[in-house]
Amino acid sequence: AEFADAPMKRVVEVLEEKGLSRARIGVEQKYVSETYFQDLKSRVPNATLRSCDSVFDRARMVKTAPEIEALRLAAVGTDEAIRRALHTARPGDPEHKLARVMSDSLFEIGKGEFRDLSWGVASGPNILITHYWTGDRQLAFDEMVRINVRSTIKGYYSHLYRMAVVGQANERHRSWYQKARDVHYRAMDRLRPGARACDLYHAARKDIEDAGA
Repeated sequence: AEFADAPMKRVVEVLEEKGLSRARIGVEQKYVSETYFQDLKSRVPNATLRSCDSVFDRARMVKTAPEIEALRLAAVGTDEAIRRALHTARPGDPEHKLARVMSDSLFEIGKGEFRDLSWGVASGPNILITHYWTGDRQLAFDEMVRINVRSTIKGYYSHLYRMAVVGQANERHRSWYQKARDVHYRAMDRLRPGARACDLYHAARKDIEDAGA
């Protein structure tokens, strides 16, 4: 029962059942809170607990066919939900209307399997707010819109952003979009085995600064 039985108590029962209470045990510490980890240590004082995060990280790098299909469905479904929201948007609509369209679409596309939904719909000056949620602000003609939705399906994440314009895009809008697109594609081109995440980040940041974005 949640919040009644200590989770680590159950874990230790299984370890003892398998004769592992004095064994060397790997723990994925990035996913276990410090409270639970200390509780586990106190319940198996004769065991040797070691971090095995790197083992799990390497294993997760290789995707099985069902995992690849789940990732494909997550990406395609999320992209379609954003497309529907933008297709139905009209000047005067509140930002949260687009969020509702995305949420309803993901529920329909995934037959209820999409979980942990969160979204952002920012228009006008709101696009400059990092991690903006959504609000009552109405879409206005000739303004840009930044829209995104994140969710999970079968345990796999999808998170996509899109840019749009209310009405017809002018040269200024196209220039902003082209800068963002070019930085995005250059960042993707740098994704190679052995590349360090910090180097990718700093290179993308420099591209943004060079573009004057």
